[in-house]
Amino acid sequence: MPTPIGHALAGLAVWSMARKPASLKEAFTRENAGWAALCVLAANLPDADFINLTGGGLTVSGRYHHGLTHSIGFAILVGALAGGWAWMRRASREPGLRPMAPDPIAVFHLTSLCILTHVSLDVFSVDTYAPNGIGLPLLWPLDGSNFIVPWIDGVDRTDYFTVKSAVIIAKETLSLGALFLVVTLYAARRADIKRGASPEMAKETVTESSS
Repeated sequence: MPTPIGHALAGLAVWSMARKPASLKEAFTRENAGWAALCVLAANLPDADFINLTGGGLTVSGRYHHGLTHSIGFAILVGALAGGWAWMRRASREPGLRPMAPDPIAVFHLTSLCILTHVSLDVFSVDTYAPNGIGLPLLWPLDGSNFIVPWIDGVDRTDYFTVKSAVIIAKETLSLGALFLVVTLYAARRADIKRGASPEMAKETVTESSS
């Protein structure tokens, strides 16, 4: 299964695609950092099912992993709850300050999409832990059937400290890190083009000035 590192990078890629075009310097503002934190949190949220409440208190176990939190229905539900929270925050502000509050629609979309990146990565990964290797209930609550397409090697969470696990983690980090980097650079490029700072537009400007 993918690690929290991979899920976080996938969430950051969504954040980078969704945010308004900005240069690399502008991308890391306080406001954008809040959106990035939301995406990272949402992208890892399905794995909260590792935490179980038992008679002895809270325990960490894979017994209920790959349950309802790994479904499209859960993504939409949590996205709606997050969007509702954002709407209440906006409604509680003075009319003039409401535009400064998080956009409820954006919160809904980002939260749902980042959760879906987690579900997508897990459904295409091999889970070597037998109880969780039967798949994910993707269509919950409409259908309780499990789905899995085991194309990607998953880390054996019973033993992270092996050469095989290290190689898998490295591949995951490099591939998803590259995705995040490409999307981030593309977003910065869009910002430059929007401002007329692209090499092509700059060249045209110089040509027009000289003529």
